[in-house]
Amino acid sequence: TWNPRTGAELLDDRWVGDQAWWVMALAGYANKFGDSSAMDSAQRGADWLVSQIDPMGKVVASTEGNVDVWWALLATSRLADAEKIKAYLLNATTVWDPNLRYWWRGFNDPAIAMDAATWLSAFARHPSVNQPERGQAALSFVRKTLLTRSQDGSLCGFDGMGPVSIWFEGTAQYVAAGGEDAQTFLEMLISQQNPDGSMPGSTENWSSDAFGWLTTWRGLAPTAWLYFAITGLPFPTPATFLPFILRDA
Repeated sequence: TWNPRTGAELLDDRWVGDQAWWVMALAGYANKFGDSSAMDSAQRGADWLVSQIDPMGKVVASTEGNVDVWWALLATSRLADAEKIKAYLLNATTVWDPNLRYWWRGFNDPAIAMDAATWLSAFARHPSVNQPERGQAALSFVRKTLLTRSQDGSLCGFDGMGPVSIWFEGTAQYVAAGGEDAQTFLEMLISQQNPDGSMPGSTENWSSDAFGWLTTWRGLAPTAWLYFAITGLPFPTPATFLPFILRDA
């Protein structure tokens, strides 16, 4: 966080997910349009991400944050550094639970989180990882643990943690990853889309900061993930990568 008047940094939580996503975005833009300046920027971002990798192979405690960095390093061809993060994510003593077969939310943090299942399911199915059974198991686990209904009982979907109520962004992540009954959940999502094309965050508003994503406000994230639920996951992948189920764009 920063002081909006002076620009002085007030707090640094060392989060890396956002930086990794813009590295992915810049690399994708550069590859699509041949923009060398965008790739130069992506590479500088990758330099910083690599500098944050610790001896264990993690960048932050968050499993989501670490897999974000792994995707960013693949997008910028930093394959040797990506291998360090891959080894950490697959290690049964760090964030993968070999008994319940799901990825913990973070290091020493066994909480269940949708992002850690859906984004890691794509990681597990990537040819350089080639452990699709882990991806399938993680999606099955969140289907059992994060499935929930709207307060009026009319809709069924997923929360990101909890579960407390339906989180449209997380439900769309599950669909994009090709989880069981994805088509049913996709139809539910489309039924909640606003006439202008946008998506709300949830079916309900929750005032607690602990569940700030549960809001009826329209948002870029739920709208973008509805798009990905229809077209497929947005991660950089080779042509041989396929989701568990295929959908027409």
